[in-house]
Amino acid sequence: VRETLGKVENVDQVKVDFSAKTACVTMKKGALTQKTVETAFKGSRYSVASFEAVAVSQPRSYTLSVSGMT
Repeated sequence: VRETLGKVENVDQVKVDFSAKTACVTMKKGALTQKTVETAFKGSRYSVASFEAVAVSQPRSYTLSVSGMT
């Protein structure tokens, strides 16, 4: 999950909590969309269960519930 999301343009940091099956993504600039995450996960065992913007100012942070994490 960390490696996949880390390849998305303008991602600054990805924190993964495998026990909670979540990832927190912080952007350098711009916004992250659920469609962008779904595209990044395409062809992997992961999928987006939920997508939530945590902060609307820069840097923007997003919390994702990720299916397929073990």
